Amino acid sequence: MKFIEDLVNAGVLVIIDSFGTGHSSISYLKTLPASYLKIDQSFIKNIITSPEDQAVVQAMISMIHALDKKVIAAGVETPEQLQFLQESDCDIAQGYCFSKPSLAEQVTLYISQIFN
Repeated sequence: MKFIEDLVNAGVLVIIDSFGTGHSSISYLKTLPASYLKIDQSFIKNIITSPEDQAVVQAMISMIHALDKKVIAAGVETPEQLQFLQESDCDIAQGYCFSKPSLAEQVTLYISQIFN
């Protein structure tokens, strides 16, 4: 834990990935100095068609914000999913809705085109 705190103190952004799956424990969320929690794509996949998944994702977003952390939603593939997440106050979304995985050179070219 001290190692993570040292990283944060050095300016490193700490993100907890795959929140809600596997061994991520809610008790750790109170003590880990992470700035962001990433909601696993398995919860995002069916948020348009599943009221249960909608409720779970909204509860996660509320809980994460209550802990004074930011929310990243992984695996956002459609504009409808993005809209739901925006309306649910999700801070950041990532996934194929924005771009497929790209080589560093392609990303650099894309960014340079935006800012030129």
